Amino acid sequence: MKKYLNWVLAAILVCGASVFTSCSSNDDNPVNPVEPDLNVAEKIIGKWIAASIDGKALPTNDKMVYNFISTTEAYISASFSARPDFEAQWIYLSEADVVVAGNKVTITHHPDEQQTVCQEFTITAINDNEFTANMHVKITANGSSLEVDDVVRFAKVKVDYSADILGMWEGYSTGEEGSEFDDGENPFNYFHKVDGQWQISDDDYADYFVDGNLLCTRWKNAGAGNEEHREWWEIESIKDGVMKWKALRQREDGTTYIATFEMKKVDVPTQAEVEQFILGKWMISEIDGEDAVTNLKTVYDFESLTKVYMSASLNSQPEMQSFWKEKFELTAVIDDNHIALAGQKDDKTAVLDEFIVSYITADVMQCVLLHSEINEAGEMTTAPYMFCTFEKVDKDYSADIIGMWEHRWEYKADGTYVYYVKDGENWVPSANTLNEYFVAGNLLCSRWINAGTELREWWEIESIENGVMKWTALRQNVPSR
Repeated sequence: MKKYLNWVLAAILVCGASVFTSCSSNDDNPVNPVEPDLNVAEKIIGKWIAASIDGKALPTNDKMVYNFISTTEAYISASFSARPDFEAQWIYLSEADVVVAGNKVTITHHPDEQQTVCQEFTITAINDNEFTANMHVKITANGSSLEVDDVVRFAKVKVDYSADILGMWEGYSTGEEGSEFDDGENPFNYFHKVDGQWQISDDDYADYFVDGNLLCTRWKNAGAGNEEHREWWEIESIKDGVMKWKALRQREDGTTYIATFEMKKVDVPTQAEVEQFILGKWMISEIDGEDAVTNLKTVYDFESLTKVYMSASLNSQPEMQSFWKEKFELTAVIDDNHIALAGQKDDKTAVLDEFIVSYITADVMQCVLLHSEINEAGEMTTAPYMFCTFEKVDKDYSADIIGMWEHRWEYKADGTYVYYVKDGENWVPSANTLNEYFVAGNLLCSRWINAGTELREWWEIESIENGVMKWTALRQNVPSR
């Protein structure tokens, strides 16, 4: 019956266009009652994972978890994508109805409003560690039906790793044959190493769930033409900062092997550490392992643990909307090593900046930065993740810059400036309009309109001492056409 396995597992959850009828007993295939009474109603309560079918061990990616919380209710978790002729299924804690009658357990599951699938387990043996049963699956649609019978074994799941897995982990394969996606895995973040730097993977989505000891993951890399990938593991243990996985894999020729994986917990800052160091001004210094060019730099001023001001001038990337904000107020919420900053960009758009902090001291912070914008309809647009390094800014030149400087820039306290040009022997204001600037820490941003076109410039102020001001900037070369 092995050839029916994938079909049956997919059919249990597959979404179809036909309307399925309620399940009924299998009158044509009676199963002899099991004697004596095994006290199934009491012993079935708990979490069980499919272990074998017809005496053959199940590959990990065919496994399902049933959680019987009572004799009338259960929850099912499974991830199926092995059969190309069936739609992939991602089922986590899907509710099912249960009826226990003697040694028979009937499970009625509704994957969606159009389907009803019935499984009957006539249990032949059960104890605190496992049960075996004759399984009958019946699917009826428009007067026709499919019925499949197998002998199955389920193992009791006595652990729940759904909370223990939270956090950042670093791992590697420990077996001769490891993960098919060794460098690739609610949502999770996967980092890969590029030129010695850990960078976050650019994924459209990355989801996982843990039910008991079954870990199911799925992800899709960003970009046209990329397909969804899935991977399944059984968590052997999480202890003393070490997590061990194993999985039974099946090769194309039908032979199997055991894959193993080991991960170590990566220490991340506690909420107390984040709160201890976060106050003050922070400016981006690196983006995805590269020195940040000055025109992409942003300053976040944490005035308190709940109020932040962000200052930035951004208009050099075509995929980003032009942005000019000095002291853009954001509300902060710190939860463990996660910082969420929310504010109103304009009447129609709210913004959300999220920091997942992996390292922080009084001077340096490393984090994943995620920027999202929400329109008035509640639709969210999220930019790709960036792995950023921030450096604490201990200078504030916003007052020192005010005044007239050689080459004839006059910076005023109201955030405007006058640029002078030589007219004969005299210095006269240029024909530029707008002429705005701001200083956030040591970041100087200016913009003006010349002949109808808005122009911008960015500098980092190195020093203002003894009447001398020095600037520096990292520019990006524009390829010649």
